[in-house]
Amino acid sequence: MRVVDHPQMDDYVSRGVHKDSVSLPKPLSISDIVAALDDGAKVQISYKGIPGSYSEDAALKAYPNCETVSCNDFEEAFKAVEIWWADKVILPIENTSGGSIQRNYDLLLCHRLHIVGEVQLATNLSLLALPGIRTEYLKRVLSHSQAFELSDDFLTKLGVARENVDDTAGAAQIIASNGLYDAGAIASIRAAEICGLNIESRPQRNRPLRVVDDSNTPTAKYFDYLFYIDFEASMTEPRAQTALGHLQEFATFLRVW
Repeated sequence: MRVVDHPQMDDYVSRGVHKDSVSLPKPLSISDIVAALDDGAKVQISYKGIPGSYSEDAALKAYPNCETVSCNDFEEAFKAVEIWWADKVILPIENTSGGSIQRNYDLLLCHRLHIVGEVQLATNLSLLALPGIRTEYLKRVLSHSQAFELSDDFLTKLGVARENVDDTAGAAQIIASNGLYDAGAIASIRAAEICGLNIESRPQRNRPLRVVDDSNTPTAKYFDYLFYIDFEASMTEPRAQTALGHLQEFATFLRVW
């Protein structure tokens, strides 16, 4: 997850530039980034989804005292910051199971916001149902398509039909608001708390999203990032060799195709 916010208004005032101008704001300093990561401030953070979604979980992990602003889509979440309805927007960039979320990379290019922080969140999925309903009574399960992929083996053994919805928290809300006794939802524990649902099972209990090394004292660690870059230049060009040489000084791994 990435936390993104708008440049400070002082950046524009001091340079005599309006907020909507094509001129670029001054770069963030390290003090700006440190201040942005202070979770003590009462900030408003926009996100895609409804309360109980994993994006909101990420926002609350980054800023425990924040006020979250629910949005219908990522574009709306970006605009909420640009029109000052929210101070920051949080959005998923990489998923250890589904890979890069290209749409959000495109939005970063289209909107003039700074990346000010990163949140790593394990999406622990749970099977939710109305109180008193046992797993064997369920005939169908609602959730997001990616949640279905992560719990495929579990749902196959359960023998239930699958119904796609926009997000996992929305699936829990549908179950609760419509009193669906024959349906369950794959969603978060917090979604269960908000919607008043019971946690029947945890499909990912034996399938963690983090890897563990093979040492004598294993420790959980997050996946490393791997970036692919299109670089147009001749390898005989001295400037290209210099650029790649500098990149190799900072990268733990570099390969040129």
